[in-house]
Amino acid sequence: MRGKFLTAATLVLGLIWLAQAQIVVNEFETAAADSFFDLLGTGLGSPKAFMNLTDDPSNPFSGQHALKTDWQIYATEPWGGFLQLIHTADPSVNGYLDFSSHKFLKVRFYNEAPADPAGTTVMRFKLHEASSTSGVGGDWEDWYFETPGLYDIAPGWNELLIPLKEIPNAVGTPPNNQGFSIPGWSGVPGDQKLDLTKVVGYSLEYVATTNPPPDSTVHGITLWDRLELVGDRYTVLHHFDNITSDTNVSVVGSGTGSITFSDNMQDLIEGTAAVQCDYMIDATEPFGGFVNMIVTPDSFFASLAGNSHLKLWYKVLSPASIPGNTVMRVELHDWSDGVQEVWYYENSRVLEDATGEWQSLLIPLQDRGFGPPPDSTGFSNPGWVGDPGNGKLDFDKIKGFAIDFVALNQGTQTSGSILFDYLAGHGKRPTDLIPPAPPTFLQAAPGNQYNLITWVDPPNEPNSTYDVYYSKDPITDVNAPGVEVVWLDLPYGTQSFEHLLFSPLGDSTYSYYYAVTATDSVGNVSQPTVTANPTTNTAKGIPTISLNAPSTTFAADGDLSEWTNVIPFQMAPSLGSHIVSNTSITDDNDLSVTAYLAMDQTYLYVAFDVTDDVIDTSAVNTWEKDSPDLFIGLYDWHGAPHGGYERGSEPDYHLRFNQNALIIDNLGGFTLLQPSSADYYWKPKLLLPGYIIEARIPLQAFADAGGDDLFSPVEGMRIPLDFAINDADGGGVRQGILTWSPYNDDTSWQSPKYWLYTWLGQKDHVVTGIEDPLQAGVYTYKLVQNYPNPFNPTTTIQYSLAQRSQVTLEVFNTLGQRVATLVNGFQSAGNHSIQFDASSLASGIYFYVLNAGDFHSVKKMVLLK
Repeated sequence: MRGKFLTAATLVLGLIWLAQAQIVVNEFETAAADSFFDLLGTGLGSPKAFMNLTDDPSNPFSGQHALKTDWQIYATEPWGGFLQLIHTADPSVNGYLDFSSHKFLKVRFYNEAPADPAGTTVMRFKLHEASSTSGVGGDWEDWYFETPGLYDIAPGWNELLIPLKEIPNAVGTPPNNQGFSIPGWSGVPGDQKLDLTKVVGYSLEYVATTNPPPDSTVHGITLWDRLELVGDRYTVLHHFDNITSDTNVSVVGSGTGSITFSDNMQDLIEGTAAVQCDYMIDATEPFGGFVNMIVTPDSFFASLAGNSHLKLWYKVLSPASIPGNTVMRVELHDWSDGVQEVWYYENSRVLEDATGEWQSLLIPLQDRGFGPPPDSTGFSNPGWVGDPGNGKLDFDKIKGFAIDFVALNQGTQTSGSILFDYLAGHGKRPTDLIPPAPPTFLQAAPGNQYNLITWVDPPNEPNSTYDVYYSKDPITDVNAPGVEVVWLDLPYGTQSFEHLLFSPLGDSTYSYYYAVTATDSVGNVSQPTVTANPTTNTAKGIPTISLNAPSTTFAADGDLSEWTNVIPFQMAPSLGSHIVSNTSITDDNDLSVTAYLAMDQTYLYVAFDVTDDVIDTSAVNTWEKDSPDLFIGLYDWHGAPHGGYERGSEPDYHLRFNQNALIIDNLGGFTLLQPSSADYYWKPKLLLPGYIIEARIPLQAFADAGGDDLFSPVEGMRIPLDFAINDADGGGVRQGILTWSPYNDDTSWQSPKYWLYTWLGQKDHVVTGIEDPLQAGVYTYKLVQNYPNPFNPTTTIQYSLAQRSQVTLEVFNTLGQRVATLVNGFQSAGNHSIQFDASSLASGIYFYVLNAGDFHSVKKMVLLK
């Protein structure tokens, strides 16, 4: 049963089965037959590592089958080894998994054969979350839960309860069984906050971690069954399990309007049934007509004050018979003053939905006040029925609700059929919108080709993080053009960071201003603390990417003499190059590298001269073979680094130069070149230990592989870059990794934030025409965070355009409704600024969207009145 999971937007028919007030995420009925999971692990391809999956009918916990896993971990790494069953789906096609409605995941397991040897394994469950990443091709955050000893338990069905929450200090913390952490071992670093509404998949992991002897294995047989969400997280107004027998439910309407209820036990979201409403609206009144399902409980509901929305699941079986004539309203009955106030929300699309699929409706819990007619932005009290009361919606005094079917035109009779299920609170209402105090005592002291930045964290912000910036000009706005990032998301208590200084080719003197901001646990950002005077120091000259081909008659033939005019990148233990933690490179003979890069308007040229005392390409996993990795972004990088690999106008690539192919690892191992091509050479040296690589890669091939813009190199562009050289010394096991970036601790494959950078050619900026020393760079497309934020009622939005473009700048609310159009027309290249006045809007979260040609960017802002 492929894709058997609950999405936040849509449920595809037949892909989920739900029962007993618990939402079943995976029943494991046909997971093996449907290849529901992919397999990752250490030593795969060796007979010592395997995972055999079967849909076992002999002993299911529920249903007809359980997923039987006959597994063996091969401990090829210094820390052990692992096997991972992973399932993900593209959120742009399938929507997101939404686990936010419940407090726990529960899964059943049965060790038919416990782990052998015992005491050597842990079980990990991973959530792949993409609230700030694309959610495709590994571009997601990996959140870990871990419990020891699970695979040692004697045969018999057992339950594992997994808390759906972050553990304290979750970022960088090893996982445990109290919830989820993001240790940074895999995935990409996004916003590093667990958003249970933006899950794109999950994994079951079998891990040997107790420092097993080299070349050892652990074997077991484990069955899995029924993974489900349990424990309501928020206030539930109704499960809709037994409407036909619920004495608190009544119907009122105009004319002969009616609702026929039935408990649909086959097509539901959770519990034992959904309510089916077959309705007819008799529009006998001048305003039209209505028929309402009213629920009047015996006591107040638990408070909704902590929620941002209500969430109602619905599925239209028969759309309203007269298109354009109906709206659906949801009433909340507020008894805060001892009298009933009736507050309305209205939606015009629900009753006419023609998808035939389950949909989730998010209803903003916003008080729009007494008097306005209802709309979809929140609840208002138009004064039609009930009492004015205190004129405000008290979310802790709700004692009843209604779902109204409304026809707009007098003299019509409109009918239809719809299912409703699980009306509950959803999301957390933001309560802390006050930015933290800015850091204090910011200083920058010159060191040996680095500046040491120090500051003092603000008090009472133990979960805050810190961003460090620099610029050649005084900093007043960290998002302004010309302001670059030293590092982002430094944890509380760091209070210092070394800014490594670089210049193209030779040492140069630079003067930089610095700024630091604090971000609290809910995302509020402080005002920047800045240095009043620049710090002057010498930057280290580094190799650049030559803008000339190595030779006019270049051939990828292993003859590196044609590279003599290209300054190489060099990495070796004797040079102090970074060796990844928990890996080993003994000396320059074990591994050292000279790498060359060049580019013209058509090709990227690459060469490696690798000294390696043992060449081993026997492993199945490409990253465990002797092979260099090149990490490169084909764009002019300024501002914040990419949190994950991006596509389009600023594409990031992870190249791996294997003996049998040059691949793009972050594009699913896409093959760019093979040794049979005249443009790829990979062979051992004839007389010395090691190997030689040469490649000529068409820039068009990059664009075609990723669906990206074709890169056009210009001198002075700043290019994100890193190298990682994989070293296997026998047995198909990687022993060492040598990197160019000191921040790459086997992490550059996760995110460009761990890379360094270089330039194209000999300049450190792009020059166009006659150079203006005060405006040395070219413009790029960029949308800047508004300032101030939060704001009341005005804020400034800045953006830049790379060229004259048709531009729209629009503002939307959380329901996707456009509330303002700020720009709509052609604008010239350069920096632009506009002030947004939100005096007419209610407090809340809004999104501003810039479209300029093919460029599209969205940012969030908060109006706080």
